[in-house]
Amino acid sequence: QVQGRSAAEAVQLAQDAFTKEQNLAKAWPPLRAFLEVAPEKTNEVVAELKAGKVTEDGLNPFFIALGNARTPEARDALLGLMRDDKAPPPVRARAMVGLVDRAAVGVELAREFSATSQALEGNPTGSRRFVATESLLALSTMAGLHEDVEVRGVALEALSLHLAPGADARSQGTALKALANLGDATLLERARPFTVAAQE
Repeated sequence: QVQGRSAAEAVQLAQDAFTKEQNLAKAWPPLRAFLEVAPEKTNEVVAELKAGKVTEDGLNPFFIALGNARTPEARDALLGLMRDDKAPPPVRARAMVGLVDRAAVGVELAREFSATSQALEGNPTGSRRFVATESLLALSTMAGLHEDVEVRGVALEALSLHLAPGADARSQGTALKALANLGDATLLERARPFTVAAQE
């Protein structure tokens, strides 16, 4: 199904499959297979996205395929999209989601998420706040998925910054959601002062 296809054809195939059947589970695997069979064409696949060739319906299968393609090229493509300040914020957020469960990422990515999330403090623009929020959530998800002491430490440090008494209220709300992603019931005490204050 992917043999001999161009990058544009592979992307279009995923989009058409989802539009026709509305079955996400069937739409993305062929594109992932293409990315794994022809990793040298990964940049061409991403170019289709940047050129506006991926429709709103096509974004889900596109990013699930890219996130599930276990190649260095796919990982680097996701990192490039995440770091692209000119990319639409939702695209950057989807790239983050595609990175968090990969084995070939570690504490460096966690630190990058943490640094981006620090924009929550102060008075960021709407788009900058969105990216910072998604970075904090991605960091906490990553820490919950990987048994990595360093990654967990970075996540807890970032959350502590946003759960400080003088932190921005919206940032505190995001941090509470992120805390749940860690999946550790022993951390509930950290959340208690803020949930009690909200109830009052």
